[in-house]
Amino acid sequence: MKPRLIVVLFALSISCMGCEELLPPRNDPLAIVRAGFTFNEDIVVIRDSVPLNGMGWVEGWIENTYTEVLQDSQRVRLVVDISLKDDPAQSARVIADRNYLQERQYLSGQLLTLEPGKPVHIHRQWSHRTDGGTWFWAFVEMHQMITMSGEPYLESDPITFTVRASVQGFARVGAIHFGPTDYTLTYRVF
Repeated sequence: MKPRLIVVLFALSISCMGCEELLPPRNDPLAIVRAGFTFNEDIVVIRDSVPLNGMGWVEGWIENTYTEVLQDSQRVRLVVDISLKDDPAQSARVIADRNYLQERQYLSGQLLTLEPGKPVHIHRQWSHRTDGGTWFWAFVEMHQMITMSGEPYLESDPITFTVRASVQGFARVGAIHFGPTDYTLTYRVF
């Protein structure tokens, strides 16, 4: 029994004497992702109550700024709050989730994978109506116009919106917030 105890004590003493060299301190990055937001501005053409050719969209993007691939539980989310600058009570909220992610290959089940320096985009068309269902151009003057081919349409006075947005990719990394920022649109309604 004593020889076994001596061997065990000897093995423990060797393992405790191991390497004296310390590991360098862990240097976690402060910001592992960055994000951006775009609100389509200028002119939006509406035909039969639908914006044409992808006009009038909102887009957020997320990019891995770390030097290694990031993979974690996803919470892909773009939230955009849009209100009339002159009448903030007239507003709309646009929400886009993982179903609006353009680079779907980076999703696997509930995991999002971001490669260094490669942004992923959340792109969503919005309705151009208030949360109460009223078209935003109903709050400004409309002018009867005619196209070069003789087709009549209505053109709104320019409308200034105040927009706030947040973009999030991972469940354990908070959303990045933008705004308030003002954008101006003119509607052409056919």
